[in-house]
Amino acid sequence: MPTDPQALPDRVRSLYAQLPASLLGQAIAVGSIAVLFLAMPGGPRPSNALSGWLLLAVLALGWRWRQHRAHVAQPEPPLTDWPMWYRRWALSTLSCAGVWALSMFWLYPMGNELQRAGLLALLACLAIDSAAAGHLVTLLGVGFMAAAIVWQLLVLPVSEAPPAGPLAGGLGVIGVFLGVVFVGYHQRKCYLRLLSFKRHSELLAAQLAAEKDIAEEARLEAEAATQARTQFFIAASHDLRQPLHALVLFTESLRLRNKDAVLVPTIASIGESVDALEALFDKLLDLTSIDSGAIVVEPKLFHMRELYARLKLHFEPQAFDKGLGLDFVGGRHAVRADPLLVERILRNLVSNAIRYTEDGGILVSCRARSGRLLIQVWDTGLGIDERLLPSIFDEFYQVHAPRGPDLSPRKGLGLGLAIGRRLADLLGAPLSVRSRLGHGTVFSLLLPLSSAAQPGELAELAAAPQVTAPTWTGPTLAGRHVVLVGAELDAGPDGTGAMLQAWGAQVSAFCNATQVLDWSTSQGRLPDLVLIGRTPAHERGGVDLVKALRQVFGAALPAVLLSDGEGEGVPVAEPGIHLLARPVAPNRLRAMVNFKLSTRTISHPDL
Repeated sequence: MPTDPQALPDRVRSLYAQLPASLLGQAIAVGSIAVLFLAMPGGPRPSNALSGWLLLAVLALGWRWRQHRAHVAQPEPPLTDWPMWYRRWALSTLSCAGVWALSMFWLYPMGNELQRAGLLALLACLAIDSAAAGHLVTLLGVGFMAAAIVWQLLVLPVSEAPPAGPLAGGLGVIGVFLGVVFVGYHQRKCYLRLLSFKRHSELLAAQLAAEKDIAEEARLEAEAATQARTQFFIAASHDLRQPLHALVLFTESLRLRNKDAVLVPTIASIGESVDALEALFDKLLDLTSIDSGAIVVEPKLFHMRELYARLKLHFEPQAFDKGLGLDFVGGRHAVRADPLLVERILRNLVSNAIRYTEDGGILVSCRARSGRLLIQVWDTGLGIDERLLPSIFDEFYQVHAPRGPDLSPRKGLGLGLAIGRRLADLLGAPLSVRSRLGHGTVFSLLLPLSSAAQPGELAELAAAPQVTAPTWTGPTLAGRHVVLVGAELDAGPDGTGAMLQAWGAQVSAFCNATQVLDWSTSQGRLPDLVLIGRTPAHERGGVDLVKALRQVFGAALPAVLLSDGEGEGVPVAEPGIHLLARPVAPNRLRAMVNFKLSTRTISHPDL
């Protein structure tokens, strides 16, 4: 019996599966014996020995057949019943082998030469069939038959045969049976090896299924964690924006009001920490928006010069502070894509280029290539090792500079390129990178050209004002009149109004729409800019308030709306209105105000 209880069911199933063919072969052999000893002319008369042997053979075969039918009726017995089925098979097999061994004692002596040769041939065939099963019990049955032949032919020589005849015939038959046993032994080894392989495969399959279940459980947990993170940031974004916005304004106010030289480094460190916190907040919200599917791609036709203007206004002060050149080429091209997503991708690329470039400059270019628009951001920075290029788009992955741990006053977070790649995937635009260590890096974005634009879109694009970004001149708004609407924009001596006044602007601040509308009716001077934050829910605000003010001051009145959502720098449906997302850093507020004030006087040649 197999020692492994787990392998016993497979072994018993295999033995009972071979049983019908074995019974058929033995039944044919019993019929051949009956014909050989009863129907052959000149054979012996029927005797009690022949009748008794035939009866035993039929009983043995009938028992085996009954065992087979009982097993078929119960194909999957309990694990504790398998040893019983194995023992039944072994006993029935040995009983049949014993019947055939008796044939050498009861039938062989009474037969003539032809009958004896036929009996030996049948026993040899049965031995080969039993050995092919490759089991110890069947080999033991073959041993029973071989022992009977040896005993009959060598120990008890037949008196009718010549002395040399039984010896030679016996040795030949013994040789045949030894060969059969040898073949059966190797057949058994091969069968056991196959059974071992089958068992090993089942164990591997079970292990693989268990590991797959573990991996699936881990995947579901990771998805649940990601969903929980996304839901948390969505719920917390509104509550976090306002205190962070206040922190940015208070820090800038502290910097402007400070007269103590000893506190300058401390205030600068506070400002850098606040900037880093703001950047992390923005990046995490960007990832959250992408993961939650909140970003909807809205392609439309636009000129690259419009996007260049906003990028130049935002990044020119940073490049100027580091002594880098910042150039834009190809603004005459029009492209069909989502302008907000394209701008966010380029913002991340240009920001990285400025951060990791110490000497030289940055070039943003676009040109037509094979029916598409190739936008590239070149820099003369440190470059990236070719082996690291596949990893730079992973979240929180940062390439460490060879000259030191951080070459920028504000260390990156390792999220900009990850966000850029995801946004490019949303646009269906390939984002690729090439770099030479020590020479620089170029990022390439392929967008569809505007060849499929509708006539109405082309007319709208031609009618839109085409402006270039002004040259950055620093935080001076001398002689400019800015109107603030919203209690949080004033916020006393440390709010947005105080910051604009520190830059030289004349500020008129109002808490709600009613106050500013009452004030507008008594003013004869056109404000240079209207900056609108939160207004009470029962009053008009946002675009409606701008429309009401334009009825007083004219349709050319520029306006900026502070938004809790996405869309910084992108105009809304009403012309001349732009969105600025909270929290508003001083440099972004300064850039937007400078941009809005410049659009009233700047000419618009191609970039």
